[in-house]
Order: sequence, then structure tokens, then C-alpha cells
Amino acid sequence: KYQRQYHEGDLEEPIPHLFIICDEFAELKSQQPEFMDNLISVARIGRSLGVHLILATQKPSGVANDQIWSNTKFRVCLKVQDESDSKEMLKRPEAASIKQAGRYYLQVGYDELFELGQSGWCGAKYYPSDKIVKQVDKSINFINDCGIFIKSVQDNSDIKIEAQGEQLAVIMKNIIETADKINQRAKKLWLENIPSIILVDNTEKKYNFQPQKFVVEAVMGEYDAPENQEQGLVTYNYLEHGNTIVYSTDSTENEMFLNTLLYSTTKNHTADEINFYIIDYGSESFRKYEKLPHVGGIIFNEEFEKYNNLLKLLFEEMPRRKKLFANYGGEYLSYIKNSQKKLPIIAVIINNFDAFNASNPNAYDVLPELVRDSARYGIVYIFTGSATNSVSGRISQNFTNMYAYKLKDSSDYGYLFNSKSRLVPRNIDGRGILNNGSLHEFQTASIVED
Repeated sequence: KYQRQYHEGDLEEPIPHLFIICDEFAELKSQQPEFMDNLISVARIGRSLGVHLILATQKPSGVANDQIWSNTKFRVCLKVQDESDSKEMLKRPEAASIKQAGRYYLQVGYDELFELGQSGWCGAKYYPSDKIVKQVDKSINFINDCGIFIKSVQDNSDIKIEAQGEQLAVIMKNIIETADKINQRAKKLWLENIPSIILVDNTEKKYNFQPQKFVVEAVMGEYDAPENQEQGLVTYNYLEHGNTIVYSTDSTENEMFLNTLLYSTTKNHTADEINFYIIDYGSESFRKYEKLPHVGGIIFNEEFEKYNNLLKLLFEEMPRRKKLFANYGGEYLSYIKNSQKKLPIIAVIINNFDAFNASNPNAYDVLPELVRDSARYGIVYIFTGSATNSVSGRISQNFTNMYAYKLKDSSDYGYLFNSKSRLVPRNIDGRGILNNGSLHEFQTASIVED
């Protein structure tokens, strides 16, 4: 119908046939039976619409059932192990007795056509035959004393043409070159995988990210939603996403997340918009941020005086902000929008919460009070931990946002996100799981390629 409409001028371009090729469908049927049944259903309904299914398997017994057999018109059976396999495919035993390589039986319908055939072989060496070879006359003519022609001797040496790969490879190369010349491509049914290394600056340009004054958010990477055939930008909005925990058994991934967070935020926002207080019980690599105007201070292991001073600052800041926001609905956002004064967000980062908790046993006494309703007053906490039980329930119940990288057990992802999904991030540095409406895999952006 579509082809006829095209030739009559009702369609701008022809609708191509769609072939779904499934190699070793026996394995697919055992692992994804529902998918296989749906595939056959699609082929049955879509056959008249130009949608065709090509199935191939080594062992048809128990797999090429009556439903598959009745919904296929053309069956090609090469040499099989025994008569039962031949009967599964053709309802006849002949294919078990094939001797010569490449021989097959072709069956159309129910023996509308049943023929023995020979498949072609395209693995032979390819010798170009379209090259123009200049013919040079190298013959010698003998004449007698009177100038009469006696005989002629020809140069019988053959012109040697070197092989240029195998026939199949050359055919494929020519098809690709021709497609490139006429700019023809099949429509892809899925997007390319997100690269293993993406950069913050490039990601901002790709998605045309435009930072807004006092809407503090960081560009963190890209997510992949294959069920929607969609890839998108991952951002962390300090007030919208609020208190956050990042989990990974690999501390370098946790620090990669924090590096991206700090770089993207401080690049796009001023110290008037956000201030950081960092407790680094990891590799102490965050010392490099110490001189940034956004950073109020960095605390390392056993710097107890600095830690106590930070606690004092936070306990004093909370009631001060409550008082400031009293006439603005008691919320930071309302205060920023409606007052003439500006007040920075305070972000408290604790890297390696496991080690921090071991060195500060009073943490569980003071933190629940600090993190409770903190985002409402423009104070946000970001923790990193190595296991799902790194942060106790009294504290974690106040954290609404989380990211997960490599974890010890695949079931930990379902526990963290309260989901039955079996999604597990691939073994790529910076590849993790987030919940942005559904569970999706994402790639953390890097600051530099190295």
C-alpha cells in the first residue's frame, strides 16, 4: 500500500521494509521468553506491513515450536545433528542426511516448494577485475633475408593482481563508501551509549546550560533512559534536591562526584550565592579548594578544634536564619525572592562519613538536629559513604536525594532506592545510578580528560 502510494505521488518517500534479525534465538527464548513471544507477535501482525522476522539457531529442538513454525513461511535448514532437529524445522527428516558443506533444504509454506540448494561462500580472496591494465606488445617477429614473416614469439608471462582482502569485507566496504557518498543511513532504533569520559564544560555546551543568579545548581553529567530512548542532563540543585548521600565502595568515585560538584558550582556561581564547609576524611585531596572565596574552611582528620568551631557556627546560624525568614514564610527561597537582602546557601560536605563517624562518636547526637529541616533555611548537607549502612537511619531519613556507584551487592541498589529494579551500573569509572522519576544509569562528568 505504501509503495503504491509512493509511486502514485501521495508519499514523499517510500517506506522501507524492516527486517528484525535474531541470531541464536534459542538463547534469547530461554533468557527472555516474554520478549521472544512479543517479537513473534509483532512479526505475525506486521508481515503485511513490511515487518519481517529472521530467526537463526543451531539447535531447533524444543525451541522452534508450533507457533514459530506456523508463523514462518520460508524455512532454510542446513545440516542438523539428527532427524528430530530436521523434523522440528521442516516436518521432514532429509536435512539430517546432508553431507556437503553449505547445502540446505528450502521449504516454502507447507511444501509449496521443497528444494535442495547450495549457499554461496563470500570468504574467498578478492581479486579486482575492474582495473584497467595497459597492454604492451612484447612479441618478437622473425623474418627471413627477403623480409618475409616467418614466425612470432609472444611474452606469455601473466599479469599478477594481488588479492585485496576477502570478498565479504570488500563488498561491505563498497556498500559503506556508497552510503557515505549519497548520505543514506538506516534509522537507528536506539541511542549511542554515553561515553565513559565526558567533560563538564562540553556537557554544558551540549545541553546549552545557562546558570541563573541565586538558582544554585551544578552540572553533574548525563543520564540514559533507554525505555524512553532519551538521554539528558544531570544537574544537582542545592535547594530542590536538598540533603544528599553518595554511596560507593570506591572512594575515588565519591571524590570524583564532589570534585565535579565543586568545580561546576564555583565556576558558575559566586561566593555571595553559596559557601562551602568541607570535612575531608578521605585522601585530603580537597585541600586544593582551600583558597577559593566560596570555601569557608576545610577540616581534616583529627582537627577537632576546627570541627567544634564548625558545629558552633551551624548551631548559631540555624536560629539566626529562622529569625530572618520569619516574615517571609520561614523559608530561604521566599526570603531570597522577596527581600532586598541576599544570603548565601551553606553547603556542608562530609567526605568518607565512615571514617568521620569513627573519629567523632558524638556525630550521631548532634547531626540529626542539624540536618532536620536544614534545606528549608538554605543549609544543605552532602555526605559520601562506602556502604548502605554508612549513615544511620536517624540521619539518613532526613536525606531525600542519593546517588549510588559501585556497591558490594547488586541487591543494595534496590534497597537504597526502594525499588524492585535490577539495574546495576556498568563497570566504568563514574558510572552510577540515580532516581529522576525512575532509576536510570548516569555518567559523572569530569573536570579534565585525565
